This record gives sequence, structure tokens and C-alpha cells, in this order.
Amino acid sequence: MLWALPRHVQGGDAGEFSTVLLRGGVPHPSGYPLMRMLGPFARLLEWLGLNSATAAAFPPAAAGVAGWTGLATLLSRWFSGPAGAIAVLLAASSSLAVVHTFDCEVWGPQLLFAAIVLSEATRAPPQALRLGLVFGLATAHHLTAVFFAPLVMAAIWPPRAPRRADGMRLLGVGAGWVVGLMAFVTLAWGSEGAWRWGDLSTARGLLAHVLREDYGVFSLGLHHAQPSPWSLWARVVTSLSGSISAGRITSVVPGLLLIGVCCGLAPRARGVPPRVWWAVMVTFVALTFGFPAMHNVDPRTPFAAWILERFDLLPLFVLTIFTAGTIERLRRSRIHWQAPILGVGSALLLSVQLLRTHGRGAPRHEPGVEAYARDLLRTPDEPFAIVFGTDDHRTFPVLFAQEVLGLGRHVLYVDAQLLAHSWYRARLRRRFPAFPDVPKPLAAIGHLWSGASTRDTPIYLANVFSRPAESQLNRVPEGILWRVVPPHATAAAFGVDAVTRRHVAACARYRTNPAEFAGMRHPQTHPWSGDLWHAYRDGTKVLSDWYQRRGQGDAAKQLSEGDSACVAPPAARPRGTAP
Repeated sequence: MLWALPRHVQGGDAGEFSTVLLRGGVPHPSGYPLMRMLGPFARLLEWLGLNSATAAAFPPAAAGVAGWTGLATLLSRWFSGPAGAIAVLLAASSSLAVVHTFDCEVWGPQLLFAAIVLSEATRAPPQALRLGLVFGLATAHHLTAVFFAPLVMAAIWPPRAPRRADGMRLLGVGAGWVVGLMAFVTLAWGSEGAWRWGDLSTARGLLAHVLREDYGVFSLGLHHAQPSPWSLWARVVTSLSGSISAGRITSVVPGLLLIGVCCGLAPRARGVPPRVWWAVMVTFVALTFGFPAMHNVDPRTPFAAWILERFDLLPLFVLTIFTAGTIERLRRSRIHWQAPILGVGSALLLSVQLLRTHGRGAPRHEPGVEAYARDLLRTPDEPFAIVFGTDDHRTFPVLFAQEVLGLGRHVLYVDAQLLAHSWYRARLRRRFPAFPDVPKPLAAIGHLWSGASTRDTPIYLANVFSRPAESQLNRVPEGILWRVVPPHATAAAFGVDAVTRRHVAACARYRTNPAEFAGMRHPQTHPWSGDLWHAYRDGTKVLSDWYQRRGQGDAAKQLSEGDSACVAPPAARPRGTAP
């Protein structure tokens, strides 16, 4: 964990969670109330002198370590010898676990709650109220914990004809679960902070937030793809098989065989009733094949694969149980020299796993997203400017840079997708009262141009986020942004010479070396940096090509070979990144 912890804010949701933990507020649906409760620990670490991004990541990452340790403790009780330790070390040191657990994300606490639910469900006899309570808290932390319902019910269900005491146990589990879910109510307390998603001032708003109505209750996020279930299942299978084989098995059929062998060879854990053991298997199948079938993200793109990969942590956690059982079965086999063979084989596999994980990179190897956010806020040199953009790897790092690092307060960043929500427009208007209350970004830009007091407000695009933006907005490069040309602009202000001067001046304000972006070195781990890297190249290329077409090759060469952070791109893009 200490090796992997980030030194800079990360892409995805980490920028949002880091801001909430350090400066207060409420994150995106379903609100993650138990993540908010880690805020005091993060703020204490920041006060003690830790880097802000590291301070925010430390508590959830430590919870992940506690989760793996708790699983190892359970496995040592269920299986004899080192089987549990080997299985946990192999899974916890996989790239999947390192990249997504040791960051300011929900996955570390999710694994801790999974270990606690497993411990309570396999206790003999289970304590109904306590089991229900930890199940409810796990569900309140992350809704995927509902897939542990078969395990909880198998643990508490009477093995004989029901009696009055059995009914009381069922009621106890239900009551404990409801009490655990009451953690959601805490979202309404202290919700005013640096960032608040949604309107939690009413019971209706709180319920809408918990039920994820901004996304659609059964949608993964703001996506509309309908990928084939086969492609979703294939991605999960290869991810899990690669994680427990140190990357040696990464194709579908061998991966299915490996997972099937682990589940089939594993003996029932010592002291665990048969129905509970089978419920663990049902939970694994539901997490591996049931939940992925609900995803509405196409897994074939680097961004989507990174987003979906995080959901593999919970099935990997459960699969580790069967992996430990399989190792135990092999350890007890009567093969000649089986003990030294198993020992050497485990050591080699763990070594290969660590080398693979190091080669792919950890959160500490990802400075590019924060570097981009800092440079985005440095680009406008006017007293006030508005930047429209989309995607979490722009929006939340900029939020972190402004609210936590205190940078770029003269810039109003507008997420074009979130503009559809009234609570978000109200937030923007509190910062800039003249911002129009309209849900469409191009309509908002038109309203700004039509207002006497806002017509000359500089407007930039962080990315061209829609086809209308592509076809209807005239724009010129300015550093890593695109300056939108208003209809009342003069030729002198937006002539190529003036545009070039502003572009070069913006690039000179940057302190980033794009060649050091982790997305270039680890494009599969950090597709966000690989995408943002192009922002430093594309504007210069547009101007350089324009000079070339005018026959001014010397000017194009001088622009491309400048000392600033913005230089013309090579012909090939980094592997695994999006255009």
C-alpha cells in the first residue's frame, strides 16, 4: 500500500472522493456515506503534513489492507497450512487489486465489509442482528453488497422445520439490515461542503440520490451503450483468470477452465455448513456473471475497460477463497515431492505477479491527470473565464485542484453533461449569478453571448463534447484548451497571429512535461493520461498545419520545436489510448 499510494489526484471518481473527504460534501449517487466518515482521518493526515492526494487515499486504502488481512485470517481457520496466505498474497498483489484498491476510492472499504460479512455469516452460530447490521452497512457503502444476500440467508435459514426462534432470527437479520441502511440518512447532515452532488435538502431529494435517479436506477452511469453479455462476461473471466495466474492465462476458454478448476477442486471450508459453502459459490457466480450482464458500458474501449475492471475486485475477493481451497487440495495430494514443488511454484508465481504489477504501474505512477488539471486552470489569463468540458478525468481533478489545492479560482469549470441537472445549474449560479439556467451547453453559451454583461466573457472548451459543439462552435487552440470564437469577434482579435501568440503564451505558463505522463508508460492502467496527453499536442498541430498550408514552413517548424510544453505530436499515438 505504501508503495502504491498516489502522490497526485487520480482519474475516475478519485478526484471527487478526495475533495469530499478533505473539504466536505456529498459524492455522486448513491452517496457513499461510509466513505464520508473517513473524512476526519484524511483531514488529520493532511494536517500532519501528508500530501493532500495521499492523505485522502490513505484511509480507504488501509481499509483494503484490513479487508485482505481479514480474509487471510478466515482462510487460516478454514484451511490448514499456508494455502490461505498464498492465495491472498497472489490476489492482493495483482495489478487489478493494486490499481483500484490503493486509491481514494470505494473499493478498499468494500473489501473490508466483504470480509466482515463472510466472517459473520460463517460464524457458528451466526448472530442474526449483528449479521444483518454488517450486511446493511456493506449495502449502504456499495450497492453491489446485495449479492451477498444468498450467503446471509443461507447462514440464518433454519436447517430443520422452522420454529419460533428461527423466525426471530430472520426478523433480527432484517432489522439489522434496515438499521445498517440508515447510514444513508447521514448524507443529509453536513452536506454543504466543497462539492455536493444532488439536492439533499428534502426527503425526496435524499431518496432520489440513494436510488441513483440521476443515472437511472438500474444504470451503471451516464452511458447508453448496450454491449453483448458475451463480451462483458469474457472481460470478467479474463480479468479474474489473469489476476490469479499472474497474467499467464488471459484468454476466455483457458480462463473459464482455471476458474472452474479452482471452484471444483476446493474442498468445503472447515467448520462451514454445506448450505453456507454453496451460498458462497452462488454469490461468486452472481458477482461474476449476473452483475456484469447489467452493465451498460462497452468494454472494448480503454476507458470502459478501466471503469468495468473495478467491479472485478469483489468476485476476485470471493474467488480467493476457492483458490486457497485448491492450493490446500494440492498440498494434501500424494504426489512425490509435492511440498517443495508447491512451495517453489508459489514463490515463482508471486514473483511474476509482483513484476507484472510493477510493470503495469500503480496510482503513484499517475501524475498526468493532476498536471492537466493544474495546466487547464493556468490557461485563461483573463480575470474570469468559463471552461466547458466533460468526463470524470477532467471534471473531478479540476474540482480537486480548485477546492483542495486552491488553484484557478478565476475559472468556472462547467461539466456539459451535469448541466442537465437543476442542482448543478444552481451550484454554478451561486458561483456566477449571471450563468443562464438552461440545461444545454450550447444554449448556455448562446445566452452568455446575448447578455450585455456576459457577451465578452471568455469561453473555452476542454474537449469537443458533442456533434453540435463540433459543427456549430468556431474555435481556435489556446494552450491545452480551445477558445470559442464569439459571433461578434473581430478579425484582429482572432487572426492567426493573435491566436498563435496566445497559444504560445499559454503553453509557456505550463510546468508539465507531457512526455512523462504515466498514460504513455502505462496506457492500459491509466488511459486517462493517455487521452489528456493529446491536449498538449493537438492545438500546436492545428497551427503548425495551417502555417504549412500557407507555405510558412519556418514558422511551423519554430512552433513545433519550441521549448514550451505544447509541441507537435509524433505520427503514432501511445498504444491503448483513445484519439
